[in-house]
Amino acid sequence: IVPHDKLPSYYRWLYYFSAQRYSTEAIITTQFHGDHTKLCIPDGKPIETAPWIFKRFVVDKFCTSDGEFQGLGSFTGVVQTAEEFVYNSEGSFLHGYEYEHRYIDFAVLLTWCLGLRILTVITALTVDHNKR
Repeated sequence: IVPHDKLPSYYRWLYYFSAQRYSTEAIITTQFHGDHTKLCIPDGKPIETAPWIFKRFVVDKFCTSDGEFQGLGSFTGVVQTAEEFVYNSEGSFLHGYEYEHRYIDFAVLLTWCLGLRILTVITALTVDHNKR
């Protein structure tokens, strides 16, 4: 999915007619809302123990390759929750996706399904493939 602000200006209106946009938002935002699983971005395991002088600054904030504090140069990443990672990633295609839109997403998808069903019925009633 291409982010809305990266689309050429003459295609931006199509973004709001895409069923994929609404289904993706509905699935991802409901899946990761409230998910506080700790992730290390980009790599490693969260530091769980550290000397008392560093404890307040590094535990559950930074990652190392094995999860043990081995000095200030041993960091391999930072800790984020799954929810923070999905919703707040810079340059993410999820920019603008909100959990609060879930009912709108459902309504749009239901409208798409009903519209396609009606179009199918109309087509079945009006198109005749018999040669005369």
